[in-house]
Amino acid sequence: MPLLATPAIVLSTLRYGETSKIVRLATRDHGVQSAIAKGASRPKSRFGAALQVLCLGQAQLILSERRELHTLTAFDVVHLPLSLTTDLDRYCTALALAEVTARVGPTAAHAELFDLLRESLNLLQTAPAEALESLSLRLLWRLVEELGYQPALDHCVRCGAEIAAEGPLLFAPEEGGALCSGCAPATGPARLGVEDRAALTALVSAGSDLPELDGRHAAAHRRLLSRFVRWHVASGHVLPGLEFWSERSWGTSIMASRPSLRRSRGSGWTAWRRSGGVGSPSSSISRRFRSPAESKRESSTSPGTRTLCRIWWPGPRDSIWSFWLWLPTKD
Repeated sequence: MPLLATPAIVLSTLRYGETSKIVRLATRDHGVQSAIAKGASRPKSRFGAALQVLCLGQAQLILSERRELHTLTAFDVVHLPLSLTTDLDRYCTALALAEVTARVGPTAAHAELFDLLRESLNLLQTAPAEALESLSLRLLWRLVEELGYQPALDHCVRCGAEIAAEGPLLFAPEEGGALCSGCAPATGPARLGVEDRAALTALVSAGSDLPELDGRHAAAHRRLLSRFVRWHVASGHVLPGLEFWSERSWGTSIMASRPSLRRSRGSGWTAWRRSGGVGSPSSSISRRFRSPAESKRESSTSPGTRTLCRIWWPGPRDSIWSFWLWLPTKD
């Protein structure tokens, strides 16, 4: 079992037993590998706090010849992108990049993939806020292309017929690209208008200028990318981090489109449970209201209004967790 050292980025970690962790690494010389870090959860572990997700460092691995789980003996931190954790948009994009790489990345050497992931994390840290939406889409499309799943936009993915360069585009994420009018079913493919088609072409082309997207069109492009990755890249598996990024459900009010949750009487929690707790609210509407259940307790100190928000977060085993927060608002 040879000992080797290679640059690596931590994609994910999983607790194993009482004291160890299983770490998923994107290495420059050996592709995406899984390794066990023995004793990493101990208070006086030699790893310390080095095994943080998205951390760049020098990994020392003992490769196993009989199984796919190797042994991580050391991890020397080179860079920890702490600035990503201060912005939820940037952090969720970085987690989506790491998740797609961990799920689909090859186990063979792929230096270009590692360099692209490292460059993408650096760009996310320095990108201006106004360009972050389009940049996030481009980085994920570039990652998909590097993995070998570039969408076909100039020819039909079924019959190979050439697609006209102008006009709307029928795009089927499940098929992997565009469809001609003869191959497209009555329902299923997304119909992209001229502007949306031009924006998608610019997003998948690394040398093009970033398109300007408003909130509605940006949300549509996120959903399109998420469907493409799920059905064409991940073989139908749900990627919680990518779904969380595409929906952007953080900080939105559950009162947006659920009139049954108005706090006219009873508890909003009870009303939500009775209504089934299904669906996500619209981010364009935010209702302000006072909590009758808590107004007596807080009337003397903070009688202001509150907003009940649902927060989504990717959980283990392809699950998505959600929890609720009362966010105070000022009059």
